[in-house]
Amino acid sequence: MRLRRMRGFGCLGCLPFGGLITLLLPFLVIGAIIYFLVNRQKPNPSPGNYTPPVPGGGFCPGCGKPIATGTRFCAGCGKPID
Repeated sequence: MRLRRMRGFGCLGCLPFGGLITLLLPFLVIGAIIYFLVNRQKPNPSPGNYTPPVPGGGFCPGCGKPIATGTRFCAGCGKPID
């Protein structure tokens, strides 16, 4: 009975530890993708959308926009402020 010799994946299978490299390569690629996704930088909010909070004021319970102290209605949605 003659056994067939199994071959690796191209040149990587021929090299010493080539089979080990071909087995670990998918895990290395997946690890690199996860590392990239976890450590990527978050985009900064654009200056046009940012409204600084009003000192001494709060936020509208309806729309979440900042309101000044003593206002009775929200300027954004018109909801009365209690």
